[in-house]
Amino acid sequence: MPGKPAPVMKSPAKKAAEKTPEPVPEPEPAEAPLAETPAEAAPVEATAFEAPTEGTPPAERQAEDTSASPAAPAEAVAVEEPPKAPTPPPPAVPTSAPLDVSVDDVNDSSLTVKWKTPENIGDSSLAGYTIEYCKDGTSDWIVANEELTPANRYCIKNLTTGDLLHVRVVAVNPGGRSEPGTLAQPVPIHEILERPKIRVPRILRSRYVKKVGEQINLVIPFLGKPKPAVSWLKDGQPLDSKRVNIRNTDKDSILFIRTAQRDDSGVYEITVKVDSFEDKTTLTLQIVERPGPPASVKLVDTWGFNAALEWSPPKDNGNTDITGYTVQKADRKTGDWFMVLEHYHRLSATISDLVMGNSYSFRVFAENQVGISESSAVTKEVATIQKTGIIYKPPEYPEHDFSEAPKFTTPLNDRAATVGYTTKLLCSVRGCPKTCTVNHLSVFTASDKPKIEWLKNQMVIGDDPKFRQISNQGICSLEIRKPCSFDGGVYTCRAKNAQGEAAVSCKLEVKQKRPTPSLTRNYGFDLMYVGEMVNFTCTVDVASDWQYKWFKDKNPLPDKGSNISITLGTSNAGKYSCAAIRGGKTLTDSSKEIVQHVLEKRPTPSLTRNYGFDLMYVGEMVNFTCTVDVASDWQYKWFKDKNPLPDKGSNISITLGTSNAGKYSCAAIRGGKTLTDSSKEIVQHVLDNKPNVKLTQDPEYQTMFRGESVTFKCDIKVFSGWEYLWYKDDKPLNVSLNMYKINPVQTSNAGSYKCRGKRGSDQPFFTDFSEIKDLDIKAEQPEPSITRQPDTDRLYTGESMSYECKVEISSGWDYQWYKDNKIHSHSSHLKILNVSAISGGNYKCMATRQNKTYKTQFSGNNTLNISEIPVPILKQSSQYLDVFPTETVKLSCATSSERTDWTYTWYRDGEEVQADDTVTFDSDKTTLTINSASASHRGDYKCSGKFKSRPVLTRLSPKVQLHVYERPQAKVTLLTGWSEVFSTDTLLLKCEVENNNDVWNYTWFKAETPISLLSAKHAVTPQNDPEQSLYTCQGIRTGRPSYSKPSNSFKTKNLPNDEYKPDEANLFLTMAQLKNCAEEEENGTICSETIPLPISREEDQDVKTENNDKEENNGGLVSFKQ
Repeated sequence: MPGKPAPVMKSPAKKAAEKTPEPVPEPEPAEAPLAETPAEAAPVEATAFEAPTEGTPPAERQAEDTSASPAAPAEAVAVEEPPKAPTPPPPAVPTSAPLDVSVDDVNDSSLTVKWKTPENIGDSSLAGYTIEYCKDGTSDWIVANEELTPANRYCIKNLTTGDLLHVRVVAVNPGGRSEPGTLAQPVPIHEILERPKIRVPRILRSRYVKKVGEQINLVIPFLGKPKPAVSWLKDGQPLDSKRVNIRNTDKDSILFIRTAQRDDSGVYEITVKVDSFEDKTTLTLQIVERPGPPASVKLVDTWGFNAALEWSPPKDNGNTDITGYTVQKADRKTGDWFMVLEHYHRLSATISDLVMGNSYSFRVFAENQVGISESSAVTKEVATIQKTGIIYKPPEYPEHDFSEAPKFTTPLNDRAATVGYTTKLLCSVRGCPKTCTVNHLSVFTASDKPKIEWLKNQMVIGDDPKFRQISNQGICSLEIRKPCSFDGGVYTCRAKNAQGEAAVSCKLEVKQKRPTPSLTRNYGFDLMYVGEMVNFTCTVDVASDWQYKWFKDKNPLPDKGSNISITLGTSNAGKYSCAAIRGGKTLTDSSKEIVQHVLEKRPTPSLTRNYGFDLMYVGEMVNFTCTVDVASDWQYKWFKDKNPLPDKGSNISITLGTSNAGKYSCAAIRGGKTLTDSSKEIVQHVLDNKPNVKLTQDPEYQTMFRGESVTFKCDIKVFSGWEYLWYKDDKPLNVSLNMYKINPVQTSNAGSYKCRGKRGSDQPFFTDFSEIKDLDIKAEQPEPSITRQPDTDRLYTGESMSYECKVEISSGWDYQWYKDNKIHSHSSHLKILNVSAISGGNYKCMATRQNKTYKTQFSGNNTLNISEIPVPILKQSSQYLDVFPTETVKLSCATSSERTDWTYTWYRDGEEVQADDTVTFDSDKTTLTINSASASHRGDYKCSGKFKSRPVLTRLSPKVQLHVYERPQAKVTLLTGWSEVFSTDTLLLKCEVENNNDVWNYTWFKAETPISLLSAKHAVTPQNDPEQSLYTCQGIRTGRPSYSKPSNSFKTKNLPNDEYKPDEANLFLTMAQLKNCAEEEENGTICSETIPLPISREEDQDVKTENNDKEENNGGLVSFKQ
């Protein structure tokens, strides 16, 4: 990590020698504060590994820092305020332990380990790693690296061969040392002489094809020392020992199948492993056989001399490609089949040149690289070639006589033979009858058959067993078995038939063979060493009185006897031979040569551990073999830790105890003199504790279903050579491999499984049992369940639907969704956004697992209906949409679906309508009620719906227009003329509705009390109105509107005294008064409100009066009695 010094790791001896003046509150010595840190180092760096003392206050620590720094000026101290103590950072935390510590390489002096970065490093950076090791049986951990290493791999060097080491890796950061990551098992330090390597023969690098029934013997050579462990798999599964035999040596592995079947086809994987190193390769084996016949053949058409055929490929291609077809035809008269087409590649053919008048059947054979099919497909129909009436008459020919007398075409030749060696005399003869035929028929009888005779010195040989006589197709031979000198002479071969005879002769000379001496090495070997003695003997088996000559590399030696002994030196190496002579004349052939090799350097024996491993356990048996590859007759000496053992043979077996751990070696001696060098040492470790056994299950489902497959694997991390024992419910199973596969599982397979390891046969060693794996098997296929959100079977376009498919039992499921029985998606959740009409349908799901090899039942169908969002319909619930003030109006809004599912919002002229004193709604705002209509309620009304349980909004409904009209105004008119006002005490009032031509009835009100009068006119007299009250009227009718606005009030006054007569000039307004009225009307003031009503001329028919005066007498009418 840049900018931070790495801690220096020290050996335990140095740590013990150092004395720390004050105790440091760190848990590990490696994390003590660094006293060697230079003063110039930055403060941050200096405190990277040194936390403040827990009990020291911040002010005291600040004072200590100030005292250590140079003195500051006095003025600065007086002026500056003391800085506040900084908040100390949180203490650093060590990392988690390094992960997956494992062996990367090992030899006789070093060990390389590798690991993965800790899972949790924390806020502090990782400074590096410390690698430590200790010997088995001790607790003294030795630091391998003086400085922290940032890499994830480290080589520990300068180790001692034969040591058994424990290794651990510790991560270091500012927070201290992490928990160590350790190797699972101790590692023996020994040399891997040669890593495993498979040498695949060239013929096996591609697909290896064999026929059904053939024998398969594949030899796969490999390299690796010590002897590798070899394992085979077929298509990822262990081999069937009943079908395939495997034989392993230290150099190759042989796969043997006595009779190949098509089921033996597949990919075979071989793994060669030496300790933790391995090599793998695959071989593809294809077993083929003849194909089946074509599935069908059909006669398509027949015309002229032709026939058209069609056929289909065979159902069984013999596990290889079809290379062609063979077509044959047969005449129905003879039934003989003849070849028409061969190696034909198409599936249809036209057969031509058929014979007129014949009927033909056809058959087709399929063909692959093995051959043609054993059976054929035959046409059901017959192709008949119609006759044209032509009759053929063949010509007649006279018979010819082919007989002739015998004649030798190849004579006998003189030859010489050697005594004891079989020889043969040959000649050839022609003639008829013998081999002559006419029109495929023999023309001779048994009495005409020619006769072959052999003679020796003119004497017929006959049936002498020493001679073998053969005559075949005109070739005549005489075999003389192991002739002797008496078998020489003149041999004759004679041939006879009815037309004559012929003979040939030769001379045979039988010669005597010279003997060959026999050379043997009585004592010695092909390869010997300087100082050893070798002895040769030369003998002639025939007769006696022989003298001998000796040769080395074909050069004569001075020795003359039949036996020589030589003390070997390097010059004595060569090829030795001998010959024999008798009487100075008869010289035998030279004997065969014997090669003698002489080496100056002595051999080194090879020590192997035939059965056993570097690390074994008390009670196991180990077997060592000592061999010398050069020559033989060696005796052996055995050593343990360089101390001699009493064993003498080439092989020793030891039942191990803790005292048998050590280094084993051997040496060999021959003839009491020649002693080899000592072999290399083999280290044997012996442990008391048994190894751990781990049982894994793939897949890891505690509950499975009938038809699935499960594989249990029993794993022992310590070396190899284990035979695995399996138990179900404490009962042994007939399985010996480390994997136990059940495919398919049945309910009977439910139970508790465990395993353990066994090694050795004479004195087997057993591990402890593994943990128990319980397996529960269900007979019925599970059925997934579907949940949906929202929980409804009907959606509106634009909404979203979410389905979830779930199998409640077990785990590891993959899900498939189907819509209308077609695969839709692959997930446990199905989300449909912005649904449309095409989203509707029947949805169901199914679950699979184990790479889709097992499937559940389908869930139940879940139907989804999609509807368009309805447009609400706005209707009038009251009778009229053209209303008048105070009338009641009701409008209803509804969709085509259920009314209870929706709530509504109302709008008038684009603005939302709210409830008030005059406007009310029912519970879902389905109905809008205007209790008393007014001008403010007129406008265009629309509504929209909102689904109660989901955010679904409709469009606005079509508008409905509401009209609120003003009621017509009723008015009161004075019918009494002004000329009569002063001469009567009765006023006649008339009520009418302005600007309206409808027929009205009227209601009169006196002081706001209705008068039982429906007439349009009403007379007011002092008798019926002594109080002179206010009068109003209102129009009523049966049509609409049913009543009008009330008229303005009209008030009468008491009749005045008789002597009062107003001046006529006061009855009319002056010009100034009229002008003031006009101005006041422009300003919004009604003239009659302040000025008394003028009386019109006498001819006026009516007088309008308004009673808006605030003064008591304004607006009143006065009548005078004359």
